[in-house]
Amino acid sequence: MSTPRDRNSSFEPQFIKKRETILAEGVADRIIGLYALGNSTREISEWMEENLGNRVSADPISSITDRVLPEIKTWKSRMLDSVYPIVWMDAIHYKNVVVLLHVQYIMCWVLTGKDIRSSSECMYQEMRGQTSGSVY
Repeated sequence: MSTPRDRNSSFEPQFIKKRETILAEGVADRIIGLYALGNSTREISEWMEENLGNRVSADPISSITDRVLPEIKTWKSRMLDSVYPIVWMDAIHYKNVVVLLHVQYIMCWVLTGKDIRSSSECMYQEMRGQTSGSVY
């Protein structure tokens, strides 16, 4: 297989532009979304190759996902009120989520509380793959 050379520099890449050091923000948002669903950096890299036609190594993907880690740490370590008169626990079920050509059933557990000032606050959130019907 011979690859033609671009002697006139007429090729314009569509995915990562010339002299661009980070991925476009739209792609970065998609990477963070896939990471939030529990995909590893290697799985995200494979997804990008399958759906966008370009393979990106796990290192740039890790640098993008590492941007949200300080926010996650801050949110998890914040102080909660000592009393929540009303507390809701709910699970949002996502069925037929296709992740890397595999159909998955994903649940997002959410614990929300209404404090004494009547403002609602998300106290806990977790994404989990469904293992069996007995989870409910």
